[in-house]
Amino acid sequence: MSLMKRFVDSIGIREYLSTLELPDKGSNRSYDPVHIIESFWLSIWTGASRYIHADWLRYDTTLHAIFGWDKMPSQSTFSRFFGKFSQWRNTTVFPSLQHWFISQLQVNDITLDIDSTVITRSGNQEGSAKGYNPLKRGRNSHHPLMAFVSQTRMVANAWLRPGNTADSSSCKVFLQETIEDILAETRIGLICADSGFYTEEILSYIEQLKLNYIIVTRMYPNVKSEVYGIEDWIPICNGIDVSQMYSDILLYNHITKLLCRP
Repeated sequence: MSLMKRFVDSIGIREYLSTLELPDKGSNRSYDPVHIIESFWLSIWTGASRYIHADWLRYDTTLHAIFGWDKMPSQSTFSRFFGKFSQWRNTTVFPSLQHWFISQLQVNDITLDIDSTVITRSGNQEGSAKGYNPLKRGRNSHHPLMAFVSQTRMVANAWLRPGNTADSSSCKVFLQETIEDILAETRIGLICADSGFYTEEILSYIEQLKLNYIIVTRMYPNVKSEVYGIEDWIPICNGIDVSQMYSDILLYNHITKLLCRP
């Protein structure tokens, strides 16, 4: 933890956090928001997976001395603090924080992987709803969107959506926030996305930015028919050939599509 303390000191994250629209202190006796966040990090670094686990560190005077604290917040302080994050505050704080974080990595020509997944929830957790759930049918779930920087294996952006949200819902806005705000100073070499992003709106947006992309398409009957009609396949490796086609059947007219045939 002494090493982590020196790391936090060296990157200047405390100073940057103090410039963001974090929830204000409720009173003069309340903890500083930056102190709460740093304490929360320390709890996670030492193995906490629930708010109640944070109380373990309140009695660890050695860690208090390393980080220069007199005391640490309790689990109730953490829950009250994070409970103050509204949708407005989320969209104000986190894109700016992620932009700052990614800029510290100083990586360019990144591959941006975008995906959605289904997370099954027990009970009635906030924002969960019944929707498409291939593993636990009829159970509440969340259907988040996530963007990863492939080279560093780090999360660039993430939105938590209810389980009954359609695959393509909010995808363009999510992509705009990721590219224009979080990765505004980072060169993107390639965008990879699942079939939920295969819409005319999203493809138009990516092509306006003149970015390379590979997006999975669902194999609808008309798509299969077009693929079966292609004859000039180029072998790439054992079992995989590629080709391209121009088709009015697909979402765009006169746009090159890269197809892979196993």
